Amino acid sequence: MTVHLLKLAAGISDFAGLRESLQNREIVDQTLGPIVPVFTRNTPKQKAALLTGGSLYWVAGGQIVGRTAFIDIQEDIDEEGRRYCLLCVSSELKRVRGAPKRAFQGWRYLNDRDRPNDIEEGVVSDDMPEDMLGELQKLGLL
Repeated sequence: MTVHLLKLAAGISDFAGLRESLQNREIVDQTLGPIVPVFTRNTPKQKAALLTGGSLYWVAGGQIVGRTAFIDIQEDIDEEGRRYCLLCVSSELKRVRGAPKRAFQGWRYLNDRDRPNDIEEGVVSDDMPEDMLGELQKLGLL
């Protein structure tokens, strides 16, 4: 069964800001190709379920705004002897139908049945304000 993670994009208020932030953090791994590394202290216990089609859903400005697919999850120890987890996600950000979400710390699991659907490419402009997108969704136009 596929599972997803929900993570707060700290300091980012909308989809455009998230896209810019992820582009600035993109690296090319010799084995995995282009990825965006996301560091976290704890390793998800449902690692196998995340790596079988799971995505990292991003919360920005009080809404779930986008997702990036998982490529790998690695554990390591830093120079000071502390364990950490590296979530390797795709550099391709997909916009999703906004769903309200309050701020939280760390990450949360998101069941496959509870995840917001993708918005098809070209349906909305990437720089459309989140409040306008939310209103269009409330009206049933998206």
